[in-house]
Amino acid sequence: MQRSRLAVLKNEINEIPGVRGITTSEIVPGLGISTISGSSGGMYWTKTPSAIARSTMYALGTDPEFFSTFGIDFLAGSFYQTADPRHASENLIINTAAMRALGFPNPQAAIGEQIAYQGNTDGYRMTIRGVVSDFHIESLKEPARPTLYYCLPSVQNGYLSLKFDAAQASNLLPALNVAWKKVFPRDHLDYWFLDQQFGQQYQAEQRLAVVFSLFAALAVGIACLGLFGLAAYLAVQRRKEVGVRKTLGAGVGQIVALLIRDFLKLVLVAIVIGAPLAWYAMNQWLEGFAHRIDFQWYFIPLAGLMVVLIAFLAVGSQSVKAALENPVDALRGE
Repeated sequence: MQRSRLAVLKNEINEIPGVRGITTSEIVPGLGISTISGSSGGMYWTKTPSAIARSTMYALGTDPEFFSTFGIDFLAGSFYQTADPRHASENLIINTAAMRALGFPNPQAAIGEQIAYQGNTDGYRMTIRGVVSDFHIESLKEPARPTLYYCLPSVQNGYLSLKFDAAQASNLLPALNVAWKKVFPRDHLDYWFLDQQFGQQYQAEQRLAVVFSLFAALAVGIACLGLFGLAAYLAVQRRKEVGVRKTLGAGVGQIVALLIRDFLKLVLVAIVIGAPLAWYAMNQWLEGFAHRIDFQWYFIPLAGLMVVLIAFLAVGSQSVKAALENPVDALRGE
């Protein structure tokens, strides 16, 4: 985009009701790390030239509104802006991942310090003007990448990002098209929503959740049918025993407890065997995410309680039916 026309477009968009922020940048979140240029040649803090950061350093150009629009917090320093492109490339902002890779003990210690690429022979240095919190452009499977933000006077090749009030979304798009056509009448406006772009990075997990839920429901259903059938069979096999016990004064609750007890023993054994396997499998899956929640210990007891409850309901109906039968009919049938 031409700088003057981009400025006009920003002014037009800022007049649209519901727009809360607008920024231009060379990349936007959700497109993946392959859209950012990076260097693995090594970079170092000029005060510690022997400590070369071997991590790939990614770089992108932004305008001053980028950080406020995307809600990226400054931990130290601030955005540096200059109209001179040469000075803009000599002053930058780093994220905390880059700060750690370069060996700075804290954000404040990095402000005003200079960094350089390994092997440079022309004495080229870059001054750190700010440190921001890590900002993910990928899914949470990946760690935050060491990133250098260049304070460009104008981003002419990149993306325009809008922050807007969701309640105004239906009115925003038509107004945005009108503003675009005023400035770029011959070009088509392409757009997408950030949440949808990020959602595509988790499609594998979403499919896994659906498949796992279906198979889990199928397994529970088959298990319940098996328990129900086995309970019905054993109730018939122990019909005379139940009749005798009732004749001798056993209550319905005692009969139900007698018939259910053996089933619950098997369920508890299955929980003892399956709980460590489930714990291991879940932790192994979560290890695939650089940023993840911890698998809490109480998940296993809660799952075990649900299994016991399902088994109780599956077996309980047959047990109650057997316990309520007239003992005379059971004894006469024998």
